[in-house]
Amino acid sequence: MALSHRRILFTVFQILLFTLIIFVASPESGVACRPLFLHYQWSWDYGLLMQSLPNAPAPPSTGDPTHP
Repeated sequence: MALSHRRILFTVFQILLFTLIIFVASPESGVACRPLFLHYQWSWDYGLLMQSLPNAPAPPSTGDPTHP
């Protein structure tokens, strides 16, 4: 059984389309990844936000009071 070029190209197109939909079009619905910034100003604002966050260690955990 021979596969036609049209069927192979269609399958490759479907795989690429599904990958695009999953990883780029809807990052808030299941795939936790870094957002793709299409505008320079957005990436600049995000960089300033990351610089303004404190760079200190987390406070120590006190543990669960119900389980000594």
